[in-house]
Formats: sequence, C-alpha cells, structure tokens
Amino acid sequence: MVVSEVESKRSKSQLKRDQIIESASKLFIEHGYPNTSMDKVAKEAGVSKQTVYSHFKDKESLFVETVGARCAASEFHGQLYHPEHPLEDNLFKIIKTFSDLILSADAIQVYTTCVTHREEHPQLGSCFYCAGPRMVQDQVSECLALVSAAGQLDIEDTRFATIQLLGMVQGDWHLKRTLGHNTEDTAPSDSYLKDCIKRFIKAYS
Repeated sequence: MVVSEVESKRSKSQLKRDQIIESASKLFIEHGYPNTSMDKVAKEAGVSKQTVYSHFKDKESLFVETVGARCAASEFHGQLYHPEHPLEDNLFKIIKTFSDLILSADAIQVYTTCVTHREEHPQLGSCFYCAGPRMVQDQVSECLALVSAAGQLDIEDTRFATIQLLGMVQGDWHLKRTLGHNTEDTAPSDSYLKDCIKRFIKAYS
C-alpha cells in the first residue's frame, strides 16, 4: 500500500507532537512546572520553538496534554470491561489499574507540583484534575454502567458508585506517598482490593 503525501506529513507531525509531549513530561516531572519553559521543551525534544507552538498554544495546554498522555498510556486507555469475564475479575482489573496509576512515581510528582504551585498557578490544579482524575472517573463510571446494564449489579448512579469504589481503593496510601511517609505498606494488597470488591458487590447487589 502506497502512503499518500498527506498521510506521510500527518504521521511526521504526530511523531513530533508525541516527541514534544514526552520531552515536556520528563521536564515537568524532573524540574517542576515553573522551571520548565517552552524553550527547554524544544531543546529537549530536538525541535524548534516554533514547532512546539505550532502544536501547543502555551505551556498550560502542553501540561494538560502531558497529564492526559500519562493516563492514556495506562491500561485505562484500553477496554477495562470484558462481558465474558466474571464480575469480580472485571472489578479487580479496574481498581488494580487505578491503584497502580495514582500511586506511580510520575503521578505523585505531578500531583505534588500542582499542590506546591497552587497559589502562583491556580489553574494547574483544575487542569490536572480534568485531564487526570476526572478522566479516570469517567472511564470507571462507563465500566460500571456496562456492569449495571448487563444485570450484574444494580447501580442507579454510576458516578456516585465510582467515587465510593475508588475512595475505598485509595485508602491512605496516596496521602502517605505525597507526604513522603515511606513505610513497608506502600500500596494496597490484592487481598485488600478483593475485600473492597466484595463489599462493593454486596452494596449494589
């Protein structure tokens, strides 16, 4: 199959965009939002500053894209619900993926950056929430809607149920990570997650 000139240009443009996002993500995590400039992103990505601005209007929009890309790179970007699988297996995959995502070093670093600079850059928190946590909540809510539609659970308000489920999963591990309170108990065990599932199913059966 012959690739058209338009398709070739589009693929090259997408590659540069991905390259910029990856470089910006690295710089935001290593140096923080205030210390990352569009000039530094261009240098790290090996492109011109003009190329960076041709893809992103400003640093804020680039930051949002890096957060969204991190979430998209997780398993949440794929299909979490498989109707042929047992309910418990589906729910376990959902909450295990969520736990791994929010407790990852990158996620903790970005979250800490938003909190640290909330006064001089108040928009960061909102950008992070919409591109990260809110997007994840939307996808989990969609999965629970499918579970309910299949008659496996009786969930009237999937958004409400999502907050309940993810709240149980998050526990105090995220708080300990963000505070730097490192202990041997750094993440919920599989047995804890399975207990959360058991209680959730009982509440919505």
